[in-house]
Amino acid sequence: MMNLFDVALANQVKQRIDRLQIHSERQWGKMSVAQAIAHCAAGLEMALGEIRPRRALIGRLIGSIIKPKVVGNDEQLRRNSPT
Repeated sequence: MMNLFDVALANQVKQRIDRLQIHSERQWGKMSVAQAIAHCAAGLEMALGEIRPRRALIGRLIGSIIKPKVVGNDEQLRRNSPT
């Protein structure tokens, strides 16, 4: 599994972020560069425990069943998958 603690991968991600510009063409989705970076930063803040959103009722009911099927393998996420 890839993770950002791997120095080579972390450097590759940093280089990709450095190449982004305001007018960079979207690869998928509808977010601007600034929105995409903010979206990724919020995800990292959640992973680090800096922010803790409340879980919805449906997440409490079926989350433990769905989560392993969605994120339990090393496959890439499909395009247009809900976040």
